[in-house]
Amino acid sequence: MELSSKYEKYLLIKRYLVKILGLCLSLFVIFTIIRGQFSVGIQRGTVLMLGTIMIFLSPQNKSYLKSRTFWLNEIINWLAIIAIVSCTLYIYAEWFNMAEYRAGVPNRGDLLLFIVTILIVFEITRRTSGLIIPGVCLLFVAYLLFGQYLPGILHHGTIHIIEIIEGSFGTAGIYGIVLSVMVNIIYIFLIYGAFLRVSGAGDVFVKLAYIALGRSPGGPAQTAVVSSALFGSISGSPPANVVATGNFTIPLMKKMGYKPNQAGAVEACSSTVGQIMPPVMGVSAFIMSQILGVPYLRICSASVLPAILFSFSLLILVYLEAKKSQIPL
Repeated sequence: MELSSKYEKYLLIKRYLVKILGLCLSLFVIFTIIRGQFSVGIQRGTVLMLGTIMIFLSPQNKSYLKSRTFWLNEIINWLAIIAIVSCTLYIYAEWFNMAEYRAGVPNRGDLLLFIVTILIVFEITRRTSGLIIPGVCLLFVAYLLFGQYLPGILHHGTIHIIEIIEGSFGTAGIYGIVLSVMVNIIYIFLIYGAFLRVSGAGDVFVKLAYIALGRSPGGPAQTAVVSSALFGSISGSPPANVVATGNFTIPLMKKMGYKPNQAGAVEACSSTVGQIMPPVMGVSAFIMSQILGVPYLRICSASVLPAILFSFSLLILVYLEAKKSQIPL
């Protein structure tokens, strides 16, 4: 019997919990932006905890729901949730002492916290992004451990395992600049983009693009390019871009004679411009601003021309493809 029917009530409760936690996370970020942030441990720890819980509550894939080890996996998920909540509560209580008095000399409780949090972050990264990013991170950790045995320019001094664990957790690692930018800047733009998408405001961009280009050769594909550029300017997220504009442009392209793979490719490629289209852009732009100390507006101004040229080149490409394939208006 399929788990999706047998345990439908249990799965429904989990889905509601994810929605409630997502709402709590959004309200927490909005509140701290308006009223001021808490300390590093509370601010970043809370966001990491809530996000982690939502990931462990969400099914990994459809086959997971039908797996014979479903309940074993669920037990592991709940143990991980208990672990991240415990770690966050420990951070609430001990962050100041860890940062001020035990930096470089962590006690056993600190080390346990570091190890558990690092393992959990590896797992949620694997679930959301696949094996490549965790694999690259493990490669660098291995280099820190064994680089002392390598010859030439690859050689470095001895680094103790405790230093690696502490550095991977602290303000130079998990609780460092990437989580800081996510908490302080990116999440509020994600909320803004999600609001526009859910409210239907994003559809305006698609309709405007279709009015302007819908009757030209390759019009549906050109609509996908322009609408993705417009919506990408407020979302900064290619997946959100595909969801918001692709629901309209992909069926339209298929209807007008584009092959399914062509329609999907045009929409996917067009949606990537959201990463470099001001004013929101992608995560990397905020991290770049933070690391380099360059004003974000300056990065925005530098990306305007590349973003426009990228979209313009796609417009030419789909126009030529439409003429070549004799796709009707």
